[in-house]
Amino acid sequence: MTDIDKENKQINDESWNKKDFIILGSVFVFFIIGMVVALHMDLISMEIRDRMRFSENKRVEKVQNKPVDFTSYMHHVQKKIKKNWQAPETMPPTSTVVEFAINKKGIVIGTRIVTSSGNQELDAQAVKAIEKSSPFKKLPRDFQGDGIRVNFKFDKEPNVD
Repeated sequence: MTDIDKENKQINDESWNKKDFIILGSVFVFFIIGMVVALHMDLISMEIRDRMRFSENKRVEKVQNKPVDFTSYMHHVQKKIKKNWQAPETMPPTSTVVEFAINKKGIVIGTRIVTSSGNQELDAQAVKAIEKSSPFKKLPRDFQGDGIRVNFKFDKEPNVD
């Protein structure tokens, strides 16, 4: 092989490496874009699923003929959720409000974020604390409805609204 052939081969090898780099870089960029889109779609589908599950259970609220005292029941709900809620040490000054439905048997049948903290991880932890607390005690016998809705505020010390 002559010096000219060696020089041409070296030029071809260098240009091939540049092409490889461009192709691999493009593939990497498309991969990252695909992952971001997939993650976003997953979050959207989770939100839609929760909204659908929550809206399917609108029949939970039924007309009550006489008032029922839920004071002790709400204390039970609050105490159980507090056991499953670990407020982060660096919790921002914002809070999360989660609405959820409880059927007659005390099972949580739907959740949705009413007020977001602005931190998806914190919001998800709040929903997880509620789901982990299910089932609660059965609803009071005097209650005639199919279930109740509760708004629960998560901050350093969660409270029932």
